[in-house]
Amino acid sequence: MVGKQTGRIARGIALGALSSLSLLAPAAVHADELYVPDAEVRCPSKSVLGDHHTSRKQPLVLPKDWTYIASSSMNWIAVMTQMQAVHCVETAWFEVADNYQRFDNRFLGFSWRGYEAGGYILIDSVGTGQSMDIGTKPSFSPDKTFFAVVQFSEAGWGGFEGFAVWRIYPGGITPMRVETTIPNLADWRIDRWEGEDCLHLSAIPHDRITDWNDLSQYRRDSYVAAPAGGWALTPGDICPTS
Repeated sequence: MVGKQTGRIARGIALGALSSLSLLAPAAVHADELYVPDAEVRCPSKSVLGDHHTSRKQPLVLPKDWTYIASSSMNWIAVMTQMQAVHCVETAWFEVADNYQRFDNRFLGFSWRGYEAGGYILIDSVGTGQSMDIGTKPSFSPDKTFFAVVQFSEAGWGGFEGFAVWRIYPGGITPMRVETTIPNLADWRIDRWEGEDCLHLSAIPHDRITDWNDLSQYRRDSYVAAPAGGWALTPGDICPTS
């Protein structure tokens, strides 16, 4: 188990390094034609992570609304960024990918599952591109000033485990809070944003659960997070204002 956990950590570190793996695309791109980067040509010929465990025999199949700006090979997804650069995301250890989405013509995201692991890749296409594993689908604030995730699994299988909030800027994103140790509760979720400065979350204590097939029947404990409290998870349903 230690070896498998170490492997997941190594994959996470390698993915972080990939956030700067952007190769310049041709400078001449006419307004009336779409340039789709060729992952086979524009991304490295070999996987960065040589110890991957995948039985997949074909490249990941991208949805139609991605094929205008991205392509895939066995080991990579290549994305055209807003600066006409090619950003490469390694997919060598992914067995399955789904839930492909695009957010406001800037962010792209998808879920993945692999060898005793899984997560959610978020790609920021601004500038020369950036990508990271945030564990699960992000929740954006109403005005898209922030996004947040919460992910907790007892097995620690996720690409990211914990709670985090990022600030969105025109030129990139910056973490405001990253907590990798959160209360040991079940079914953590983000319930809603209250404006740009208050995030409501909830989860269920394990001792309330007798039927794991229907968690909707159990009372949830409420938590909030706000910039006034440094975005720390705080029990309750009222966000601090000072």
